[in-house]
Amino acid sequence: SFGQEDGAFERGGIILASVKEQVTILDPQGNPLAAEKVKAGALLTDGHSVETGEGAEAMLLFSNGIVVTVEENTKIKIDSFLQEPFEPGDKKLEDLKEEPSSSSVLVNLEVGSLVVQTKKLNKKSNFEISSPVGTAGIRGTEFKMGIDPKAGIQLDVTESVVAFTPLGATRPLAVGAGQG
Repeated sequence: SFGQEDGAFERGGIILASVKEQVTILDPQGNPLAAEKVKAGALLTDGHSVETGEGAEAMLLFSNGIVVTVEENTKIKIDSFLQEPFEPGDKKLEDLKEEPSSSSVLVNLEVGSLVVQTKKLNKKSNFEISSPVGTAGIRGTEFKMGIDPKAGIQLDVTESVVAFTPLGATRPLAVGAGQG
C-alpha cells in the first residue's frame, strides 16, 4: 500500500551482484530458476526468494542503494520492493550518500543471517526485515541479523540505530551501534 495512492511508486529492481557456491532462486510462484540463470547480473523483483546452502552466499543490490548479503544456510523472500522512479544520470551507486528516490522494502527472513548496508534513506522510505520472532526497521545503517530456530535472534548493529519490534510487542526497541 506504500505510495500506491498517488501512483508514483513502481516495482524496484534487484541485481544478483554475486553468487558463491550453491544458491537457489525461486520465482514469485515458488519455482526454482534454472541453475544457469542464477549468476551475477541476474535481475530479480519482489516475490523472488533466495536460499543458500552450506558455504554459499549471495549479494543482492537494490536499485535504492541497499546491499543485502545473504549468508550461508539462509532463506529469505523479498515480499515487497517499491520505489519512486528516478533518473540516474551519470551518478554511480557507490558515489551516492543517500538513496536516489523514496522506497519501501519488506524482506522476510525465514532462517539464517543477512548483512545489510543501506544508504541514508529518505524520510518517506522504509526498510523492514520480518522474521518469526519480530521485525527490524532500518533507516540508513549497517547491521547483521540472524535467525536460528534453536537459538533465537541475533541483531548486531554496526552503525546508526535499528528499531526492533519483538513479535507481539506494540512498540519497537531501539538497538544502537555497538549493541546487539
